[in-house]
Amino acid sequence: DIGAHAGRHTLQFLDIIGTEGFVWAFEPLPPFAEALERDLAGLKRVKIIQMALSDSERVSCFKYVENYPGESGLQERNYNYDGAIIRDIEVRVSSLDIYFADNEKNVDFVKIDVEGGEIDILRGATQFFKKNRPIVSIEYGRPSYQPYGNTSDTLFISASTHDYLISDLFGNIIENIDDWRVICDTAYWDYFLVPVERRTEWADV
Repeated sequence: DIGAHAGRHTLQFLDIIGTEGFVWAFEPLPPFAEALERDLAGLKRVKIIQMALSDSERVSCFKYVENYPGESGLQERNYNYDGAIIRDIEVRVSSLDIYFADNEKNVDFVKIDVEGGEIDILRGATQFFKKNRPIVSIEYGRPSYQPYGNTSDTLFISASTHDYLISDLFGNIIENIDDWRVICDTAYWDYFLVPVERRTEWADV
C-alpha cells in the first residue's frame, strides 16, 4: 500500500490476505504513519513504513498540505481546493527495487496513490517488477502528474517498458496509445496495470 494515508486500503488488504498474507504500508506523513502504528500495533501481518517511495534513496523535502493532507506529495501539484496550506517537511525516500532487494516473499498486489509521483515509483521498480509481476492499482490524473513533467503518454510508455498493460476499472485492456489518450483523464483517474503474461487470467477475473 504505497500512500497508505489513514489506512483505508491497508485495512481492506488485511481483511483479504488471511493468516498467511502480509501487507507493507508506506506513508511518509508522520501523523498518519504514527496513527497507523498505534491502530495496528500487535498485528504481525502488517508493517508500517514511514517513508515515501520514488526512484532513488535519499532524504527529500515533502510538501505537506496541512488542510488537505491527502494531496501532499514530493512536489506541489495542482490542488483540487483553494487555499492549500503547505508546510515543507523532510522525509526518507527509497525505491521498490532498494526496499525489496532482499525480500523473500512474493508481492502479489500493489496500490500506488502518491499525488503525482507514480511514474518515479515505476522507474525505481525495474527489478521488483521482474521478480514479482504483481497486479498494480494506480492513480494517474493530470492535476498531479503534470507538475512532475509527465503527460498521459508517460504511463502507457512506462507500463510497456515493464511489459505491463493498462486496464480500466471494468477490466478492459486499453490496447494502444491512441485509445489511451482518449480515455486518460476523461472520466476518472484510477487504473490497473496488468502483466502481459497474465492477460488471460485478468480477462477471466
